[in-house]
Amino acid sequence: MNKTLIIASILLLNFAAFSQANRNDFDIQFRKINIEQQGASSKTYEAYKNLKGSPYVNETFAMGKIYNETEVLLSNVKLRYNAYSDEIEINNSKTGNENDYGALYKDPNLFIKINKLVYVFVPFENSISMGNYFEILSEDKSFDLFKKTTVKFIGPTYAVTSYDNNKPAEFKHKQVYFLVDQLGNFYELPSKKNKLLKFLSKDHKEVKLFAKNNSLNLNKEKDLIRLVSYYNTKV
Repeated sequence: MNKTLIIASILLLNFAAFSQANRNDFDIQFRKINIEQQGASSKTYEAYKNLKGSPYVNETFAMGKIYNETEVLLSNVKLRYNAYSDEIEINNSKTGNENDYGALYKDPNLFIKINKLVYVFVPFENSISMGNYFEILSEDKSFDLFKKTTVKFIGPTYAVTSYDNNKPAEFKHKQVYFLVDQLGNFYELPSKKNKLLKFLSKDHKEVKLFAKNNSLNLNKEKDLIRLVSYYNTKV
């Protein structure tokens, strides 16, 4: 699928800028402090230390590549996706310091591969600031399958009575899936199995039968990918 139909061009971040003034590092650190402050309000600092979950899809930096369409711009770089702030973070340390990192400028011309995961940035109504990163699960002749992971920070709660329990602060992940057509139109897939099958089999009844005959568990990503692949053969 030609992604240039749905994206506008901006320049790639100058990689050397990571070592200059640490502007991006400051922004990332500020967001971390802000989260800690939310957790530390109302005597919650101790609870925050036991925080559940993570703002990241991949907690630690992993080796990856950055592409401009099919051209490799950077390879063997340490990357991770911060779903809470919706940023691709890149480690620029030559000494292995995990705290020496910045964030890529959001550029719709780039594809980012972290291990086997592939991300692309898509503006919203031509706005970079309102755009989002999506993971590309599959690409096909009619529809691609994208996944959007969002992370919400939920502060800790404290027992009011002896029947209640304290709950630590947590990062809660949510995944939403989209079909993306050749013109760049996004169609959100229902999360419920029955509604999803109804959506996909509205004009192609055999899609529902395919899911049944192959015992597809649509709560599993690999089965959803398989179903969308079959759907593409019918549209």
